[in-house]
Amino acid sequence: MKEYYLQRYIYSGDEEIIREAQKHFDTEEWTKWHYAVMIESGSSFFENADHVDREIKEDLRREFFYLNLNTRQSLLLFEDMYCDYKLIVNQIRQILRRKYAARFFFAISRKFDGYKALPEILSQLEQQMEERFYHPERIVFTADEEGALSTFSEFQDSMVIEKISEDVSRKDTDNLWKHFGLLRDKYSSGFRYSAMYVKFVFSSLIQELYSEEQFAEEHDLSSAVTRLYKAEDVDEILHIVEENISEYVKFINGSMSVLRMEIQKVKDYIQKHCTEEVSPEMLSDKVHLSVGYLSFIFKKETGMSIARYMRVCRMEKAREALEKAGTSVEEAAKEAGFRNVDCFRTAFLQYSGVEPA
Repeated sequence: MKEYYLQRYIYSGDEEIIREAQKHFDTEEWTKWHYAVMIESGSSFFENADHVDREIKEDLRREFFYLNLNTRQSLLLFEDMYCDYKLIVNQIRQILRRKYAARFFFAISRKFDGYKALPEILSQLEQQMEERFYHPERIVFTADEEGALSTFSEFQDSMVIEKISEDVSRKDTDNLWKHFGLLRDKYSSGFRYSAMYVKFVFSSLIQELYSEEQFAEEHDLSSAVTRLYKAEDVDEILHIVEENISEYVKFINGSMSVLRMEIQKVKDYIQKHCTEEVSPEMLSDKVHLSVGYLSFIFKKETGMSIARYMRVCRMEKAREALEKAGTSVEEAAKEAGFRNVDCFRTAFLQYSGVEPA
């Protein structure tokens, strides 16, 4: 029952769900959570992993609240504030590797105070997890990377440019402006940097914009960089960079209508095949977009990750099946693509609030 109410709350943020839950049990322990770890498998591992939380607890020797989100993702909620969660995650990874052949990825949240932050935390964890499509060699993704940019301002240039490169690759204009702002704030008031170095930093930024091939075909990189190196002061440099970013954003916004058609194709495919083993890699092949970029724009357009959208489609298919006269729970589970009926019962209860019948 706790899992049912908690999942409903973190997906909706509706405080009425908490008030309803408090009629049935004490939610005091929920106020003590400070860190969350998302575990994701490349397959539907969690559909038949009924005891994985107990196995992790036994070997890890730490307490946490376990919440199965869907067949691919689970969430661990911890109370400890003062420990190295990268170390904990590495231990969990070793435990799972010893017991299972599946490949796992992990996302570690920022510190938070209690359940009220969980809807935002879940969204951040989903976004962090999608970084694996940009960094396939990495297994663990943490929330402290962005904070490091402002913490180590003297050494952040390469880190910011790397972030901007990722922004351009996924056409994330909001974060592009944000990361440009970090460099703008650093150099707009700094007199200790040589003019040539400042021009070098911002010319690197402009060159990242032109890594978008179609944008580069329609605009002149050489002219933009030459103009920047002829600038006489920082204000002029920043003005030139802002002009180039604005042109890039205008280009991206103009291409969104085509991208929305591609997202609709993906949504249609998921709706037709959500009961099958559908992966982000498979979907990216359908629309000829990179996995990371597809994941990013899908969430931007629909408000939910691909995994969450698939879960909704499966549950709605199950609901439709159960509404048909004479359909058993076992038949509905099969129609919704569940091999494990008990897992289906739990997932349906968490999604709809009622037992499947």
